[in-house]
Amino acid sequence: MPYSVKGIQADPRAYLDKIDEMARSPRFVLRRDLVKRLMEVLRVRDVFEITPQYLSNITASQLLQNGITTVAITELQDWLSEHGLSLKKCAPESDQDVKEVRRALALLEVFHFDTENARRQLSHVLSDEA
Repeated sequence: MPYSVKGIQADPRAYLDKIDEMARSPRFVLRRDLVKRLMEVLRVRDVFEITPQYLSNITASQLLQNGITTVAITELQDWLSEHGLSLKKCAPESDQDVKEVRRALALLEVFHFDTENARRQLSHVLSDEA
């Protein structure tokens, strides 16, 4: 690809496609240690295999069970949301999941967010498990 302004103007689509490819690559967006850990957990050989579409088929519970921190999960969720995607939705599956949900609700409360509906949903989910 030419690097001159004239070359870019002649074929802007190629450059826009390259920028889009970079925005979708965890190698350029996510922390290096998180990408390395994801490659281990997901058992992929190439960083370019970790796409937003691929990650959208994985639940937060699966990531937590494999040692991915909640901070890293929120980072992944933010990245996915930039592409109109999300980690796969699921109810909390373990005590650790419930603990993390409760911690998230507590954090929202201290920043003066209304968590009433979320607490009600959590209570409903937990009563269904009993």
